[in-house]
Amino acid sequence: MADQVIQTSPANARARALAVLMAPKLSAPDLAVAQRTAPYEPWPLVTRLSAIASADTAAGTSTEGLAPDIQSLAQADFARALQSNWGMREVVKIYAQHSALRPIIQDALGGFTPAEQSRFIRLVRQTAASSG
Repeated sequence: MADQVIQTSPANARARALAVLMAPKLSAPDLAVAQRTAPYEPWPLVTRLSAIASADTAAGTSTEGLAPDIQSLAQADFARALQSNWGMREVVKIYAQHSALRPIIQDALGGFTPAEQSRFIRLVRQTAASSG
């Protein structure tokens, strides 16, 4: 369905994000296009984060993990999400569930103030305490 919407409306941010999520394999060019259509809009951003987390899960125990071009795109989306309360909560969930993505998220946090970084750490600890 997303592909049909993209055919008639190539700039549809939700369709682009959904196509990235539903693709058999995460593609850096497709992720980049999805990011350009709506870099900060909540629904497409959360959908892209889900696609990144799913790609990490698909990599599983593979030694290759996410490709470097996807890692840089993922870092940009994590940084965007970390700028809002709802986005930070989404990133905290991913951080807690996907240890392989933690270095990418930590790199995204590098551009934030120490207070914002501390807030993120508090949310991670709260999440860990409530699920443990």
